[in-house]
Amino acid sequence: TVPLGSQRRSFNFGDGERQCIGFSWPDVITAQHTTGVANIEAYLEAPPGFRLAWQLGAGFADLCPPAAVDAVLAPLRALWPERPSPDAQAAARIAVVVEAVDEWRRTTRFGLRGLDGYTVTVRTAGAIVARVLLGEHPPGFRTPAEVYGPELIMELDCAWRFDARVGALS
Repeated sequence: TVPLGSQRRSFNFGDGERQCIGFSWPDVITAQHTTGVANIEAYLEAPPGFRLAWQLGAGFADLCPPAAVDAVLAPLRALWPERPSPDAQAAARIAVVVEAVDEWRRTTRFGLRGLDGYTVTVRTAGAIVARVLLGEHPPGFRTPAEVYGPELIMELDCAWRFDARVGALS
């Protein structure tokens, strides 16, 4: 466990080095189940304002009881839109790098650039629900990558792989 926003790295996304912060990503948790690789970290491209807000929020949450944090954030939640505006969605992009370290301390990186997080989430969830409704699912607990393969997100035209070592899109 590390303090929120304290893991910082730079990666080249194809147009120079960009600052990123470590973050919890549910796929990193399920990836261990799917791949058997225990040491996986995820980094999100984060401009300076985003990093500052992330760390201030974490610090505030550490200092105050959850009820106080909820009371302060409630008026802000009321102002937050149900979904991003079409202009905001069109302009937004995400970039994520996932690193895994094996037992010999060799590092493997996977980079993903995509449309805004909202669109990627909606398309991915919709594709999985559609497949489940068609009966395309085995019984028992399985991760999406186990059932539908690691290429599912690439089939949805909302995300693109890149080589995080050199930043080249592929």
